[in-house]
Amino acid sequence: MPWWITFVQRRDLFYAIAWQGVWFASVGGAGAGLPWLGPAAALPVLLLGAWGRWCPARRLGLAALGCGLVIDGGLNMAGLVQFSHGYSLLPPPWMLLLWPLFALALLGPLAWIRSRPWLPAVLGALAAPGAYVGGQALGALTMPQGTVPVVLVVAVGYAAATHLLTRIRP
Repeated sequence: MPWWITFVQRRDLFYAIAWQGVWFASVGGAGAGLPWLGPAAALPVLLLGAWGRWCPARRLGLAALGCGLVIDGGLNMAGLVQFSHGYSLLPPPWMLLLWPLFALALLGPLAWIRSRPWLPAVLGALAAPGAYVGGQALGALTMPQGTVPVVLVVAVGYAAATHLLTRIRP
């Protein structure tokens, strides 16, 4: 890496790449019948990502986990989304662990959106539905009621969750 990239930038670059890798391990693993692959990939990244910022990461990670339980659990219980491997009420561990990873991204590579009050909601509403559609394409979940209702609910839910998570002070 060039000399001008600071340690913080390197950590954020590592985390951004690892975050995407864990997403593919989680969603692709679940779709391929390997639901343990996501948690196995997520735990080391969570520990490394929280290194040096444990208290803010823990607080934000727990809040994100709560958002995941409400949004993904609600989608699951409403019958809009069915996760692979027969989880009935709660979202599977591979899905829930993506939430604290997202929270750590808000402290690292996505920290710049925290200072703009409207941007987190817009980015959450635009980016999250694509992840669910991608998850369906990889076989990690199905959308029994169709894609449109899920995309609309996910857009609203993630807009609210992303806005809420960026308002929590680290």
